[in-house]
This record gives sequence, structure tokens and C-alpha cells, in this order.
Amino acid sequence: MHRQDISIILRLLVAVLLVSLLIVTPGLAQKGQAPLTDQIEIRKPNTGLTTQLNGEIVDFNGEELQFRTGPNQRVQYFSAEDILQTRYQQSPEHQRGVELYEQKKYTEAERSLETALKIEPRGWVRRELLALQIKLALASYDYEKAGNRFIALSASDEDTRYFHLIPLNWRIPEEGSESGPIAFTGEVPETTARRWLVDNAPVAQLLGASWLLFRDSEDLTVSRRLDQLSRNTNNRIQSSAQMQIWRQYVAEGRFSEIELQRWESRIESLQDLDRAGPYYLLATAYAKQLEFDHAAVRWLWPKANQAVDHLLSSDAQLLAAEALVRLGLSRQALIVYRELAEEYPESPAGKTARERIQID
Repeated sequence: MHRQDISIILRLLVAVLLVSLLIVTPGLAQKGQAPLTDQIEIRKPNTGLTTQLNGEIVDFNGEELQFRTGPNQRVQYFSAEDILQTRYQQSPEHQRGVELYEQKKYTEAERSLETALKIEPRGWVRRELLALQIKLALASYDYEKAGNRFIALSASDEDTRYFHLIPLNWRIPEEGSESGPIAFTGEVPETTARRWLVDNAPVAQLLGASWLLFRDSEDLTVSRRLDQLSRNTNNRIQSSAQMQIWRQYVAEGRFSEIELQRWESRIESLQDLDRAGPYYLLATAYAKQLEFDHAAVRWLWPKANQAVDHLLSSDAQLLAAEALVRLGLSRQALIVYRELAEEYPESPAGKTARERIQID
């Protein structure tokens, strides 16, 4: 065995040992020891070097993390952008909820997190729990519940780190009968969307406008509200509103190849987690241009990047597979169908995929 190979093996063994030493049940202290402390890993802005600190996370929001290394120590402030990782005490119910979510046992996870929320005294951890509950709602295709929870989260932290969880509608309606567009699984009821639209909070207005767009072509209230929100001082609200306006252009076919390129540049300027919905919309525009190769690539983006909106992600995968079929790439389409059926078996798109590849 080469010396280099021995060195690599030794490093791996050391890494495994360190991980095993760090694994302790969150929220519990070993018998006879002091209570666990929180741990943060930060990046120093000037040097780019990283360091770890042990102590107590006092608060953590979209702007900063407040931390102290001991009971009588002064509070230190770190930019949220420089926080690479956090480890903190969690109640058994909190930890159980996380485990159940990862196992896709969403109903049980919901119950555990509800209990955890009732007993958790720390405001910033309550926000972490609420963010996880939003993920649960999205995984269960419940946009209404996800929206209500996101509004509550945003009210507690205006610059939330979880803005990517906002359940906006990025679809272009399929025309059905004369009664209007075809409804789809998880669609927010109009009464709820209108309540959001007249809320004082801009984020609620954005949600309401997103779900009311195309509901009534004669009502200009929604378009005006989106135009107003597109000038909001919050950059993420502003960008989301501007891109929601693109939905109107795509539905009406009012865009050019140059505009699509410009839109893509805008999308790429977003944080990675914010791109799933806009890429879905861009793919829809390319499909309208019969550019199915460009459409398929962008419809596959949400799944490839683990987008939390499972319904949107699964729908996008189905559309990508259909685009590949149109391109004559049946073998590639079959791969996408199989992945879709395996990853999202209970989604409408997953069930369609199972039928198309005849999985019993």
C-alpha cells in the first residue's frame, strides 16, 4: 500500500472518530455533565477562514446571529451570511419531528412538531420549527397551510433566511371548459388568496396576488398590486413580484428570445434556493416557443437542486419527460419517468409517470 493511501485512510479514520464524538442526542446532557452548549461555525469576512464557537445562540434571524460564549459574557453579533453551520439543543419532540420528516412520515412529523412548538421557549428556535412545518405542508401539497405559516414566519422575522419556502404559484393555467382554467392539487382557495391580498404585510399581498393571477381577467387589482410590490424595498419581494409579472407575459406569449435570455440572467442572480419557481416559468416559456430542449433542462432544475416544493418539482419532472419524448429522446424520458415515480409516488405527476411506464 502506498504511503499516500495510508495517509488518506488515517485521515478518514480520524474524521469518523471526530463525528462519533460529536454525536450526542440534542436537548439532553449526559449524566453528571453540564448541559450541552450550542455550537456555531462562522466564516471570518476579511480572511475567509472558518472558526467554531461554543456557547449559547441568543437569537438568529435573517440579518444576524447573536451569540455568547458564557452566562456572564457579552453578546457577540455575526452577520447571517457568515454563519456556515449551527448545532443547538433540541427537545426530543423537535428531533423526532426532524427524523420523521426525513423518513417522509409527514402526518406523524406534524404531530411531533406541534408538541415541540408548544414547549419551545426560544423565539428563534420556534421560527426553525415553523420553517420545518412549512416544508411539511409543501411536502403534503398543501399550499394554503404553507402560505399561512409563511406569513406567520415572516411576521416574526421580516428578512427570514427561509424566504425560499414562500409558496408562490408559478404555473400558467391550462384552459379547460368555458368555466375557466383547470384547478390542480393543492391550489389555494380564492377566499384565502383574497384575504392575503388585502393583508397589510407585503409578503401576504405577494402570496395573494400570486394565487389570484388569472382568476378574473377583468379584475386589475392583482396586476396593480404586483406592480406595486415590484418596487418594494425588500429585494426578494421585489424580485418575486417582478417575476410573477412575467407569468402574464408567458401566458399571453408576449416575450422574445432576447427577453428569455434576459430573464435567465435575472434568475441566475438569485440565491440558488429561490430559483425553482422562476426556472419552472422559464421552461414553460421555452415550451411555448417549441424549444423543448431548453424547456426540459430547466424543468429538471427543481428536482436536481432538491426544491422543497414537491408538487412543483414533480410536475416539472413530468413536463421534462414529455418534452424529451417530443424530442425523440424516449430512453432519456423513461429515466425521468422512473425517477419521478420513485421519488414522488403519491403526487399526481408521479402517478401519471407510473401509468406511462406501467409500474404496478
